[in-house]
Amino acid sequence: EENKEKMMENIQNGKALEKFKQLVINQGGDVTYIENTEKFKQAKYIVPVILDKEGIVKELKAEEVGKLSVFLGAGRLRKEDKIHLVSCGEFEDLLPKSLIIKAVNTCLQNFAMIGEEDIEDGISKVENLENIFKTKGLHEFKKSEFAKLVRQNIADPTDISQEIADIINEIAQNNKPLDTKSCSC
Repeated sequence: EENKEKMMENIQNGKALEKFKQLVINQGGDVTYIENTEKFKQAKYIVPVILDKEGIVKELKAEEVGKLSVFLGAGRLRKEDKIHLVSCGEFEDLLPKSLIIKAVNTCLQNFAMIGEEDIEDGISKVENLENIFKTKGLHEFKKSEFAKLVRQNIADPTDISQEIADIINEIAQNNKPLDTKSCSC
């Protein structure tokens, strides 16, 4: 009970929030998302839950929620799986446009082709890829599958930075080769 009171006091006086921001900064995160939650992308699917009376959640199947979260793109499957932190933005932001174009066109296998004009400046490369996959009538963009396609389309070590080379090599060691005939990137 005493600990609960201390926690509530730190939440109310703002110390807990400041500590959380410090943790985010120490992990290379952007605290402006904490200060302005409107910056987060909205979920694709929002399902309202309407109740006929007030209540509290008595039970939560955390393992099932966790597995569903991983399926939707959060976290990792196994605790052994490494989470890669890149120096700026996301993995795709470190790639040259030419390599992204080659990787996407490999996935499309002449079904459709993209060029530099399809990659807009001013938005992240992930947003660009999500838009390309939507506008070309493909399924949802999947980062891990795309990373494998990138690896397959590197013609020369100078095409990528050492940081990306290290990540790709680790993915290659932990995953079986991608079958591009049934590409699901």
